[in-house]
Amino acid sequence: MKKKITLLSSIICIIILSNYCAQNNFPELRDEYFGQQAPGDSAQLFAPGIVSTGANEMNICFSPKGDEMYYFVTGPAFEPRVILSSKIVNGIWTEPIELLFYDQDRTDAYPFITPDAKKLFFNSSRPYEGMELTDGRRHHEIWFVETNNGRWGEPKKIDFGGEYKGYGTFPSVAANGNLYFNATFDRKTSDIYLSKYEDGKYSTPERLSNNVNSDNREFHPYIAPDESYILFDSFREEDSFGRQDIFISFRDDNGDWGKAINIGDKVNTANSELRPYVSFDGKYLFFISMRTIEKEFPDNPMTYEEVGELINSPGNGLQDIYWIDAKIINELRESILD
Repeated sequence: MKKKITLLSSIICIIILSNYCAQNNFPELRDEYFGQQAPGDSAQLFAPGIVSTGANEMNICFSPKGDEMYYFVTGPAFEPRVILSSKIVNGIWTEPIELLFYDQDRTDAYPFITPDAKKLFFNSSRPYEGMELTDGRRHHEIWFVETNNGRWGEPKKIDFGGEYKGYGTFPSVAANGNLYFNATFDRKTSDIYLSKYEDGKYSTPERLSNNVNSDNREFHPYIAPDESYILFDSFREEDSFGRQDIFISFRDDNGDWGKAINIGDKVNTANSELRPYVSFDGKYLFFISMRTIEKEFPDNPMTYEEVGELINSPGNGLQDIYWIDAKIINELRESILD
């Protein structure tokens, strides 16, 4: 049965990839950020019809030099799970291809490249020796690969020590190696944790203060390389535009986290906005949104192809990648100082 499931997953994966980037139709893209026109003060779809499509684009990250891009995509039912990668070769972005780390079940998710570009972190529920199950289910845990002669090496699972019994997702790493992620212990709560990287090892994770975490659930942190601020998303009834919103907390001179604030209506809407990420050059804030885009309908009845194009396009209520000028972060910092 497992082989049949794996085969089916592979077939679906191939279909998704073919829809993403048909070999004869993939455009020639040059320059940074997939050759896309930079956004201004209003959020814009990132690479519509190329990266942002009718599927669920779940997160995105770039290498520090901006010459590699990784993003995670799933089908409407969140299966299969596929990490795609593209890089600049001879000045042109390559057609995205699946990044598969020896996981035939395709459970890898949420890639994140470190500020020194030496490691790529991700989530996976791949089996390992000593793995514990809950109700027969495997948990997503944090893994990483290191560069080896220009290629990613074999995956290694993070060891947080025997005292830690939680399950972490969505890793984000600072320049000093400190690892931030959201963790759950009972599947009913989710808070943001920090594991310090000391002497080549990861410390027992510590829950961040209540200025970041709350009585609600916090997810998907992004930590600035210098740890000066942290972005995340949360369900909060107060200070909310509706559903999941993105929040930010700035760190003060004493190393304490300030009270998290909503990042505002330039990003957040009545729909869900989540999984923030800032490019290493500090220019752009990327995030995922489930907002819908109003579309024009033809006067005449639509054809089969037209209906399919309408449904399977960005802005259909599934998850799309957006970006905006990251100066919004400095503006919020300055408003707090004032």
